[in-house]
Amino acid sequence: MARHGGRRVLVWAGKLSLALCSTVVAILLLELVARWVLVDPGLSLWNLYACIQPSALLGQEFKPLCAGNLANTEFHTNSLGLRGDEVPDDGTVRILAIGDSCTWGWGVSESESYPSFLQRMLDYNSGGHRYTVINAGIPGFTSYQGLLYLRERGALLRPEIVLIGYGFNDQTRVGEIRDLIATNRRMMPVLQVDKILGTHSLLYRWMRNKLIRPRPEGLPPRVSIDQYDANLAAIVDLVRTMGARPVLLSFLKADNAYAPPEQAVADRLAVPLIRYKGPRLDLVHPTADGYSLMATQVSARLHAEGDF
Repeated sequence: MARHGGRRVLVWAGKLSLALCSTVVAILLLELVARWVLVDPGLSLWNLYACIQPSALLGQEFKPLCAGNLANTEFHTNSLGLRGDEVPDDGTVRILAIGDSCTWGWGVSESESYPSFLQRMLDYNSGGHRYTVINAGIPGFTSYQGLLYLRERGALLRPEIVLIGYGFNDQTRVGEIRDLIATNRRMMPVLQVDKILGTHSLLYRWMRNKLIRPRPEGLPPRVSIDQYDANLAAIVDLVRTMGARPVLLSFLKADNAYAPPEQAVADRLAVPLIRYKGPRLDLVHPTADGYSLMATQVSARLHAEGDF
């Protein structure tokens, strides 16, 4: 009986192995077909998937030491997961630029982002490399994520000046960012698997794209207007607690509903506010010339405030 039982186990193990092998082969064949048929570059987000990873703290973030393409623009990240070169520890005055895609440099090369323009201006005007401008902008980030980032990571960079620019993503009606990040935190193992499959499988990305349903209407903004005010104020207070000087930047137009809180925080807490009024690539992002203009405005304001 034991011999027959062992034989049955071997038979079932063989069938299971055959079924698994057949499944794997079928999936590989489907993947090959997908790569042959699905040639639409819009479905191929290989580099983007590879350079974005889920984050328990921030929802998502860039992977350190990664090269990719976003908004038809090549980019690379340093060991901190930030756009640009490594942050030197050479005793220079550090200026930390936190914000969203307008800080990151959407649609332009790394050298055309406003932090890069500002770096070159400061180098030229100071007669040497006395300052380090750190681009900590992340596309899609809200003021809430900016507060989390500054508290947990930005403060460790010991900046002497912090440039703060959020607003567009706060008003996006996809649900409250606090809840979205909390959900991501609970689903982190699933998100990690999703990242692996999304990075390596075109078939999976195609299926994922087909299965994603549009968000329901009537969702609240990521950050309410009142909370936007509170977040900006908390960031300013945190910057000052760090011993640094805050400067508010706004890429919002003056008639935007989220513009008044920026001015209110600037007036209430006596913080410089620089509002962008130059050319744009779209309704949100400046052109390369616009980023240069913003860097010029920032440099002039810092000089006027006696920072240099």
